[in-house]
Amino acid sequence: MRLSEKCARFLTVPLRDSPKMWVYQNIVGRLIVDSCRKADGVVVQTHWLARRLSERCGVESSRISVESVGEEIVARSRRLKTSVFTFVYPASAEPFKNHQVVVDACRLLKSQKVGGFKVVFTLDGTENALSERLREQCRLESLPIEFAGWMEKEEIAHMYASASCLLFPSKLESWGLPLSEAKEYSLPIIASDLEYAHETIGEYERVRYFAPDDVDALFSAMSEEIAG
Repeated sequence: MRLSEKCARFLTVPLRDSPKMWVYQNIVGRLIVDSCRKADGVVVQTHWLARRLSERCGVESSRISVESVGEEIVARSRRLKTSVFTFVYPASAEPFKNHQVVVDACRLLKSQKVGGFKVVFTLDGTENALSERLREQCRLESLPIEFAGWMEKEEIAHMYASASCLLFPSKLESWGLPLSEAKEYSLPIIASDLEYAHETIGEYERVRYFAPDDVDALFSAMSEEIAG
């Protein structure tokens, strides 16, 4: 049995900020756990997820195997010079992607008169009620956050080539592909201080970790990157 990334999310950290996630974790999640316990073997993407599956779901470690992420990393293109320090966060609009902490940190940066930067989200503000609310917050407060919308691979490559730093505040991933992509571009990374991020990033000098709910810590990390 191969445990998909989406299924893996429902077996790890409880997320109470979304009714949909509650249903998946408490109803669908139980069905997934039962299937894992009955399966001859379970395949996951990362070692931390294998440990969590064994500890929390009671699946024998001998029946769990780890296969590295098979998703294709976007091809590297030549870095482009930009006049504005650009943070990028390529992520969907699901609540656990934690865009709000970025919005809150940008609000702090603006209140402290920190300028010369922008943030790019790969949302357009129409995906769901959450993204619509985020976009409206940014509009009303004139925050330097661009809602660029969904991107093709070529557009993603151009985004990385133009970026100054990757933000990745997600609370829950099995792998976290943008972390691997940012390393390909030798970008500085500001990421959640969680198991998935540490395993995906590995040994990398240009990374800062922060607790994903700590707005002040994200504000400080972003300030330091902008200041150089």
